[in-house]
Amino acid sequence: MRGLGWCVGRLICLSVAAGALALAGCGGGGGIPNNLPAVSPQTTGTFRTSAVKVLVGGVKLVSVGDGYVTLTNGVPVEVGFDLPAGAVTNIPQPAFDVPAIYGVPLPPESVYTPFAFLAFSYWSGHLPKGTGDLPHIHPLFALFPPGQPDPPNNTLELMPVAPAEIPQDFVDGRTLLGGLAGETLAPGIGTAYEDPSQPQLQPGWDTIAQNYFFYKGHMNGLGLGATNDFLAKQEQGKEPALSEVIKQPQVYPKPGYYPHKWSCSYDPSRQVHVFALQDFQQATNVLVQRVRH
Repeated sequence: MRGLGWCVGRLICLSVAAGALALAGCGGGGGIPNNLPAVSPQTTGTFRTSAVKVLVGGVKLVSVGDGYVTLTNGVPVEVGFDLPAGAVTNIPQPAFDVPAIYGVPLPPESVYTPFAFLAFSYWSGHLPKGTGDLPHIHPLFALFPPGQPDPPNNTLELMPVAPAEIPQDFVDGRTLLGGLAGETLAPGIGTAYEDPSQPQLQPGWDTIAQNYFFYKGHMNGLGLGATNDFLAKQEQGKEPALSEVIKQPQVYPKPGYYPHKWSCSYDPSRQVHVFALQDFQQATNVLVQRVRH
């Protein structure tokens, strides 16, 4: 699964797509702004952000989704992203190998989760041919806001990762597909690590898959990927909800509760695709010194 392809020097929350320009808000998490109410350890419920809308063609507002967090007494139960039905057919189709990137806020209650940033990239296709050239999206749940890209060497993105911090079976994406997966590097986000058994590395993949991103040598995000065709089939009732176990590292980058399952379902009553991280369990082995970005 290709990296999100954040453009160097571009503000990550600025969404640019084929003539449409819109500010798509950054995520919450990592601290509560002074103008928002405090969250208490007893906080329980599902908390959502307002839907992000982008202006297309100067005349049409298109919703590209919202983020949400579910807590029980301050403990995360679910973190997710709602993608409206038809969103990927209403936003402009980007050029091949060039992503359209949309930031989606997380509510302030996300301070009780590891996640501080949510976004998705939309692709008409990318290299390598046969696996990446289907239209698809990549939601990203990041532990830290985007860092400052440092081309041309991408030193921060390419720092080595200790084996104990790499989840079982995942490998540096640059080592796969004869080197073509080397384009998994996302400036300011990190390098994508892939599980070779995941379907996105198989020719003709047409479903959903998951990967990790590492930045400054530590886990920085969890990504999902879904083809447009799969989403359309979900809307038509031809594909069921999918759910998979998330393989875990031995050591986590910061304290907290981490998801052990992801799911993608379609809610016909709200007409949204729900990308969710679930089954949160408290990390038992954390880096001695918290990673700072």
